[in-house]
Amino acid sequence: ALLDIVNDILDFSRIEAGRIELQVSPCDPRDLIEETAVLLAGRAHEKGLELICDLPLDLPASVQCDPVRLRQALVNLAGNAIKFTGRGEVVIRARVVTPDMASPHLLFEVQDTGIGIAREAQVRIFEFFTQADASTTRRYGGTGLGLTITRQLVHLMGGEIGVDSTLGEGSRFWFTLPLPEPTATGQPLRPALAELGGWRVLLVDDNATGRAVLQRQMTAWGLVTSE
Repeated sequence: ALLDIVNDILDFSRIEAGRIELQVSPCDPRDLIEETAVLLAGRAHEKGLELICDLPLDLPASVQCDPVRLRQALVNLAGNAIKFTGRGEVVIRARVVTPDMASPHLLFEVQDTGIGIAREAQVRIFEFFTQADASTTRRYGGTGLGLTITRQLVHLMGGEIGVDSTLGEGSRFWFTLPLPEPTATGQPLRPALAELGGWRVLLVDDNATGRAVLQRQMTAWGLVTSE
């Protein structure tokens, strides 16, 4: 816990001092998001939560970005979502919102079924050393710097960040990023296989979001699904 606090303060001080420079390189956003989910899967499993990646088939296969800082932003948001969710699910999503091949804008979302944030607290949730209220700090811990660092990283990458939340129902944190010069177009997860075309598959899952994700993937493989 002390190391987390020290690391947060060091990151915050570096950003405030303008000492963080982006290291841009080609990156597959699908792989990055799935790797992020793997990093957090154990934490979600310990709490009995569903951790789901909901990624469309038309997501670009390669974009130019700083993968370390993008992963840091996603880890901060998804880690927070797991921390403040007692039951239900945490979903990480990404989609193209501006399909300009020269500079597409991607929307990243982390949605949970957790405790939610009161409307009056949402306007200050990204301020440093701030959490929703004092009881949040006592119960869940943390420095109140994670969201501040995430906001500053997103702004450093040229994006915007925000939150939609209902107290007692959950939260949706989102940010958009301009990710220029994709080096390849979006590719399906796997091409339709002739030997599977038309086969019927029964999907059984106690989580509606998980079923929807599986249905889209299997449909792309040429399978006919029913629930």
